[in-house]
Amino acid sequence: ASLRSSSWNRSADARAILDDKETGRHKIHLFLLQGHIFFGNVFLMTDAIKSCLAQKMGSEDEPKIVILDFTSVLGLDSSAAQAIAKLKDTMRTQYSIAMSIFVTGSTEGFPCEYNLSRELSDGALDQLCSVGEDGDNDDSEAFIDDAFACLADESEATNLLSAPRMSMSIKASAASEASGSLGSSMKRAVLSDGMPSCRVCETLDEALVFAEDVLIAMEDPFLLEDDVEETTRHFKLHRSSSTESTLDEEKVLSLLYLGKLCPTARENELEELFSMFTREEYVEGDIIWTQGSASDSCKLLVKGSLLSTLEDETHVEDIVPGSTIGELGLVHGTERLTKVTCMSDEAILFTLSREQWDNMLKTKPGLANHICLLVVRYLAHRVQHVSNRVLESRSLPV
Repeated sequence: ASLRSSSWNRSADARAILDDKETGRHKIHLFLLQGHIFFGNVFLMTDAIKSCLAQKMGSEDEPKIVILDFTSVLGLDSSAAQAIAKLKDTMRTQYSIAMSIFVTGSTEGFPCEYNLSRELSDGALDQLCSVGEDGDNDDSEAFIDDAFACLADESEATNLLSAPRMSMSIKASAASEASGSLGSSMKRAVLSDGMPSCRVCETLDEALVFAEDVLIAMEDPFLLEDDVEETTRHFKLHRSSSTESTLDEEKVLSLLYLGKLCPTARENELEELFSMFTREEYVEGDIIWTQGSASDSCKLLVKGSLLSTLEDETHVEDIVPGSTIGELGLVHGTERLTKVTCMSDEAILFTLSREQWDNMLKTKPGLANHICLLVVRYLAHRVQHVSNRVLESRSLPV
């Protein structure tokens, strides 16, 4: 299956689960809905979905996760909304669907007066997310209703799940100290038999990220809590006011991120690669580069958040810690494709300059090859990601 989220640089073990035909993305089935859904056609739609699932039961194509995308749906009447809410239970009880995900396609929810989002939501994991590491509930207003988004107000918080490159429509998410990371919440949900059976997401990409997390958690929930979280926790416990301590933390995080971005690189190669990067600091509002400017470097984001925008600002993408930016321009020599701006109070980046890159190509081609492979991996995943709707959508015109 070519359904892939924008979370492209997961660990090797997580990628193996997602690529496996028995445990991975092959077990995600997408229904793309469109038009107006009302009392006169909603039962035709639900019958078609149930018929499709019935045909797949017991076969190698039997899905574990079903995504219903309502992005192209123009309107829902109350009868249709209630039928869809019942469909959620039917898919779980009659067709053994472990997870149903409903995509609204809008921040305003489904196009109907009936509160379908509330009817479809499963709060099991939300409750787990509000439990701190010591097991105590925290009713702080810092915890938002959608715990799986895990948006934190702390500007220096780090995305601890998979650090996707330019996470498309998903906001740069981070976990607060009290609520723990998204990975930790999913892990606790699985280990406590509290895996939610239903989820409402705003975008298809958000739904795919969530679906992939569920598939990984079903096989090994500990994979969702990676070394980055352990490193961050260690430095918080041993926090000092010294600059040296901060730089040590940044180096360790950078090496962990580079290890995920360059999975074939040996430890000594990662160290050598990192030694060629130069540390840079930015503050909110700083422009990293503008669209059309010369590509004279690539950068690794270690702390903070950035925003990538096209000139007409019709398309924006969040850039989160663990992401690289500008590697295509550095390797291929193209101009900057987007404008990149610092969105957090502070952002820490490590930069590989054009001069260092050219020297690496001449003197250390093996090391340079890891950057080239990073570009290939990113572009390959990007092509598959943007092709999701064309290649894998199961459209039900209504």
